[in-house]
Amino acid sequence: LSNFPGFDDQSQIETKLSEVLDRIVRLATQDKQSWSSDIKPWFGGQIGVGMGLPDRRTLFGSTTGLENALLVVTITDRSKTIAWLESFADMASINRTTYGNADFFDNADRQTDLAVAITDKVLIVGVDAAVRAAVDSNGASTFGQDENVKAALATIDADYVGFTVTR
Repeated sequence: LSNFPGFDDQSQIETKLSEVLDRIVRLATQDKQSWSSDIKPWFGGQIGVGMGLPDRRTLFGSTTGLENALLVVTITDRSKTIAWLESFADMASINRTTYGNADFFDNADRQTDLAVAITDKVLIVGVDAAVRAAVDSNGASTFGQDENVKAALATIDADYVGFTVTR
């Protein structure tokens, strides 16, 4: 990053990255959230997005194609993550229950199928059925055992900002 303005001093990289992320988060939330005070205290450092193949309805345009998509974020503190979610969500329109080992949040009036689950290790966002399936799996999946996925992961020789596996 030393080629970018403001990143000449590598000892200041963490501070500079926090400043950049603060700007991005503030802009995205109209100054209601910041990286340093609202997200960094619970963020575990990794974000994963997964999606299966679209179903027949998606191919013919009747749905969005996001029915089986999941966003998974690693966390370091469950209570801070819940507090963060509750700090900006309209809790009057959200049901908070438990499902398996997770705090489960979904839309009270069922106008949307979006759900959020928070466990001790991850925050999961997606449609209700996909989130429940992820909680049920407790992180145990055969995806990482697939030979093609193993081969792709074996090519990693350093840390990356992004890494994609398409199977």
